[in-house]
Amino acid sequence: MNHTRIKISEEKRYQLVTLLNQVLADMADLISQAKYAHWNIRGRDFYNYHKLFEEVYQPIEAAEDDLAERITTLGGAAMGTVRASAHHSRLKEIGHNEFDSEFLLTELIERFATFANGTRDAIGKAESLGDAVTADMLTELSTLADKSLWLLEANSR
Repeated sequence: MNHTRIKISEEKRYQLVTLLNQVLADMADLISQAKYAHWNIRGRDFYNYHKLFEEVYQPIEAAEDDLAERITTLGGAAMGTVRASAHHSRLKEIGHNEFDSEFLLTELIERFATFANGTRDAIGKAESLGDAVTADMLTELSTLADKSLWLLEANSR
């Protein structure tokens, strides 16, 4: 842990950094899986789902830098490489041999739900560690994840 004058003990900052790195790993994996679906989708609903998949990952991707910078602000290292994210992500791997629009939509719904719920759980943990700033940041991220999940679910049959 790097030194900082933020009034949170090093032990709690370490726990927060660990928590945020888990969210970062899930986030990076979620973005990459949504991009995979966006790039590879096939079928009658191609255009609508191609646009939808892009619409749901872009707000999450835009928040990624802020999350990583919060980790470093707390004195930690943001472990956001592809390999680190793949190793630590709690998301299931998306199927790589199926490009049907309905299949990919269902897969993304599951991934976004896992991410949204994991982020929501992290809010309570940040609050219990006395870090309202991190909790607020996670609340904003949770709002984005919930909206993306809603957009996906609203398109399912």
